[in-house]
Amino acid sequence: MVVEIAIESGYLTNPFVASAVIHLLGRQAGSLFKARQLFDNISSPTAAAWNAMVAAYAWNGLFTEAYRAFCLMDLEGVQADDISFLNVLASCESFSIALVVQSEIQASATKTSRSRVLGTALITSYAKFGNLEAAIAVFYDIHELERDVVAYTALVGAYSMHGFSEKAIQLFCFMDLQGMKADEVVYVSLFDACSKDPGYLRQGLMLHEFLVESGVPLDLFREMSLEGVAGTLSTLVSVLEACTRVEDLPQVQLLHAIAKGLGMEAQVAASLVTAYGFCGDLHQAKSVFERTKALDVVLWTAMVAVYTKSGLPCSAAKTFQEMELEGVKADEVSLMAAIEALDLSFVHARNYYSKKEFDDLED
Repeated sequence: MVVEIAIESGYLTNPFVASAVIHLLGRQAGSLFKARQLFDNISSPTAAAWNAMVAAYAWNGLFTEAYRAFCLMDLEGVQADDISFLNVLASCESFSIALVVQSEIQASATKTSRSRVLGTALITSYAKFGNLEAAIAVFYDIHELERDVVAYTALVGAYSMHGFSEKAIQLFCFMDLQGMKADEVVYVSLFDACSKDPGYLRQGLMLHEFLVESGVPLDLFREMSLEGVAGTLSTLVSVLEACTRVEDLPQVQLLHAIAKGLGMEAQVAASLVTAYGFCGDLHQAKSVFERTKALDVVLWTAMVAVYTKSGLPCSAAKTFQEMELEGVKADEVSLMAAIEALDLSFVHARNYYSKKEFDDLED
């Protein structure tokens, strides 16, 4: 349905929408050929379209085809960007291809200009194919001020993968001293490292003590409140956009009460739906949505996005269909939200059937 709407509405002339549709079809069972047809009908494919095609091949397990598409992109004179390299790097399943791609990335930019995200992906790739020394070198090539928790996590994982439990724990401790909040991926790597070495089982039992902590407070709004500065609707929208964690829920509830006093405009209602959803209160998000009389495309899109964020792609798709039935014309943003929902549903389906196949083997 989403693809048909995109075609009928003429949105495929927008390179971002076309690329998103290719990406979606690439993940839909039996639609890879259709994705390729759509790609071939683009007169001058952008890097985004090439990236979507590379990702589509990789999703379907056609890793050699993914690499060929990446090479053809270069032959066609389309300059690879970070997403290009990230896609092809993630699709590398053979040492020989990985070696070529790693070399191309190293040659494509100086150490100082290479993005942190791409550097982190290189760390993971080098570790995966056995070159821990190169992984460490890339980590230290990333400027000290730019090393984020993801980069540290990649190196912790690399140390763990190669059995260097002590190094993994030392790097984790250094992260903590730097004030970085570790995520669950770090802990998984650390527990894995500790389980491989009986000498570190005690440290593994102590790691749970670090599983706490905070978040970024909404200082600006609090300062305004303390100083008695009157909030405007645009201020509310801006502050609501910063509320993305469960810990922010009380703040969202306060902002909701203020919004009622200022007048609940559609833009504020949409921001409240998003904030409640992202802070884990799906019930309240639905309540705000259902009580808003003037449901415009922005509000419908917010509800679709919240369902997707909450891991409910079917509800997101149903909401998008209801929007169409209500006569609200989808725009490019709502279309992208629906595509993301369908994309997630394919991921859920693949995980379900993979688990089912594993369970059947166990039986």
